[in-house]
Amino acid sequence: MTFGRSTPRRVGLRRLVTEAGAVMLGLVLLMWTAMPVYTMLLIALDPEEGEVEFSGNLWPRSRRSRASAWC
Repeated sequence: MTFGRSTPRRVGLRRLVTEAGAVMLGLVLLMWTAMPVYTMLLIALDPEEGEVEFSGNLWPRSRRSRASAWC
């Protein structure tokens, strides 16, 4: 028995497990990042929650109201 050497089959399996672990970690981090953004958008765009945080208009109707929004 040799303890210091790995067979090619074992190396391939280790590489596969490492890649699968990296993909799973990436998916968890993606969900961890996306869920708060989704929740913020859901709350901001939901008109049935009582007070509407977002009126649905991305831009003001006139230039005058746009200028007053930045002052």
